[in-house]
Amino acid sequence: MQDCNPISIPLDTSVKLTKATDAEPLANSKEYVSIVGGLMFAACITQPDIMYTVGQLSQFLNKPTS
Repeated sequence: MQDCNPISIPLDTSVKLTKATDAEPLANSKEYVSIVGGLMFAACITQPDIMYTVGQLSQFLNKPTS
C-alpha cells in the first residue's frame, strides 16, 4: 500500500451528517428519494467514483432534513 496513489472523493469531509431531531423540519422525502435514486443510477452506470458519497446520503432516506 506504500506505492498507492490517493484519490479524492466528492464529499466535503468538514460536513458531518447526523440523524434528524424532532425539532428540525423535515424536507420533502419524495424529492430527496428521487434525487438520491438519480445519483444511485449515475453511480452504478457512469460514475462509480461517487458511490461512497451516494451511500452516505442514502442513510438518511427515512427522515431527510435540509
